[in-house]
Amino acid sequence: MTGAVLNQRERYIRCLTFEKIDRIPNMELGVWDETIERWHSEGMAWWVRDLFTLHDHFGMDKSFNCDWMHINNRISPEPVFRVIEETDEWEIVEDDIGGRLKRKKKNQSIPQFISFAVSDQAD
Repeated sequence: MTGAVLNQRERYIRCLTFEKIDRIPNMELGVWDETIERWHSEGMAWWVRDLFTLHDHFGMDKSFNCDWMHINNRISPEPVFRVIEETDEWEIVEDDIGGRLKRKKKNQSIPQFISFAVSDQAD
């Protein structure tokens, strides 16, 4: 494809079907609120407040996992956690099948996995 500029939908579909495209789609799947706050402290524009305005700020294509595409991508059924230990900053929880993890209480973050329900061949 030479010269033709595709709209976002056309570009995305052609990319997924291995057709020629004018450029690779440039999408972000998500940003924690704390990340945007940090970027503000480092000088990012004040009007960037969420994923929608982040796309505009960085000139990215709109992601398809935002509020305009309602897809339940959660684990089903969702695990039930019980708190094993906690401080003001974090908690250690165990899920209903025996996995344990340490997670922050106030800020979003990837939890630290301590043990898994399945850890060897016997499990």
